[in-house]
Amino acid sequence: FIERNAMFVRHMCLIYSAYIRLDCFSCETELKEYTPAAIVNDKVSTTIANMLKPYSFSYYDILICQRMWSDFLQVTDKNVRMPEIWAAGIIRNFIELNGVYNYDLPKISEMCRNVPTSAISRTSNEVLSTLGLEPGDPRYINEEGLLLLLLS
Repeated sequence: FIERNAMFVRHMCLIYSAYIRLDCFSCETELKEYTPAAIVNDKVSTTIANMLKPYSFSYYDILICQRMWSDFLQVTDKNVRMPEIWAAGIIRNFIELNGVYNYDLPKISEMCRNVPTSAISRTSNEVLSTLGLEPGDPRYINEEGLLLLLLS
């Protein structure tokens, strides 16, 4: 992010250091070491991209979701029969982790080809517990989520 948005980061550091108390950042992570899995090019990854593109999510957002899926596969051996359900679960976790989108569960269902909300909840909870996701998880946060986290 810093490499791709150097001027933005420089400007935000200037504003942050001049106008915002620096002793109140309250976010911590339990994550100490992380090596991302190689992006898996399977039906779920393709479905994630196909579901997010019509809603103007960035390439980087799609990549983060695909990385979350690849990390999940690295620690589990799921036999995926319905890629839409797993893609919807990943997308829900991404949206909730970043906290910058106004999508509730029914809207996520709609954007994910009307996958039942119960199935989305089940798969997103499984991914959440398997990967140990936490609010503002540094592995899967995008630029907007990072900015929101810094300014909260």
